[in-house]
Amino acid sequence: LKITTSLDLDLQKISETIVASEVAKLKSSNVTNGAALISEPKSGQILAMVGSVDYFSNEIDGKYNVTTALRQPGSSIKPFNYAVGLELGKITLASIVDDSPTCFNQINQKAYCPTNYGNYYYGLQTIRSSLANSLNIGAVKVLKLNGLETFVASASAMGLTTFKDPSNYGLSLTLGGGEVYMTDMVTAYGVLANMGVKQELISILKVVDKNGEILEEFKENPGERLLSRETSFLIQNILSDDGARSMVFGRGSLLNIKGHSEVAVKTRTTNDLRDNWTYGYTSDYIVGTWVGNNNNSKMRGVVSGISGATPIWNKIMTKILKDKTIKKPIMPTNIIGTHVCNSTGGLVPDGGCDSHFEYFNKD
Repeated sequence: LKITTSLDLDLQKISETIVASEVAKLKSSNVTNGAALISEPKSGQILAMVGSVDYFSNEIDGKYNVTTALRQPGSSIKPFNYAVGLELGKITLASIVDDSPTCFNQINQKAYCPTNYGNYYYGLQTIRSSLANSLNIGAVKVLKLNGLETFVASASAMGLTTFKDPSNYGLSLTLGGGEVYMTDMVTAYGVLANMGVKQELISILKVVDKNGEILEEFKENPGERLLSRETSFLIQNILSDDGARSMVFGRGSLLNIKGHSEVAVKTRTTNDLRDNWTYGYTSDYIVGTWVGNNNNSKMRGVVSGISGATPIWNKIMTKILKDKTIKKPIMPTNIIGTHVCNSTGGLVPDGGCDSHFEYFNKD
């Protein structure tokens, strides 16, 4: 058989080199492995897949493919939770949440008391700020508002195939309390990158037998719409907002790609320091990266939201976008912008208030 795959060999080699070189720098942080997965959201085609730093390494069990292994996603799953809230009209980007220590009662489970990364809390925050800075309290409050059943069903539809029975989870699900495949996460991020339309990941474009007969061939698929254009635009707008995330990550961090302000990105380390992720996208590319250990042992040191997987992601995305003109997301006609009060998230009254500009779904 003659098999044509979607693999971009140059991009594959570049990604392998970047993953290996960056993981080598993290030895003192007890990080022995890394991975990367790159796809095209419009078609679902996999362009590169790096399952580990060295396939032939016996020291780290190199044949372990992280991109198809079950791991906890940490806060990289939060955008889907917020997307559900926006889609249902339960929140807007200006809605106010109190980022203070909070315990949540759960049915048939003990009270859940999440903490923010580093045990820092920031008081009243907008939904934009809460997601951009990856604050945990707000994310749990939004999941409670959405309902576990609704979120599990929605996330499953977007591609997270391991999310099935809501009774198996609690409110920690939005902080990465359920295991996922990296391939599934890239599929779900593809929904956001593709303005709400889902495309399944594919790797085989054509299969021809010895007689020249085509046995299998990729055909373009319009995909299935799972989110509105409006919700997809709003999430992208948050995840590409360097100012909004500066409270926690600072301005000009490695979450930015020079010359490409439209790149959306989400990063996080699981609270138990076992998995460190970064997922970022444009309308043309999705890049997911990971660092950690195959045996699930803890990392140490400063493997945080802007170290670990993020330098890998930044270098790969920078290489992909070099000398490319990436079109900015088109604002849907149903998106409007207006000034709202900082303290309430509501419209500015006649008497005025301290305010900021925000986007909304007109509905």
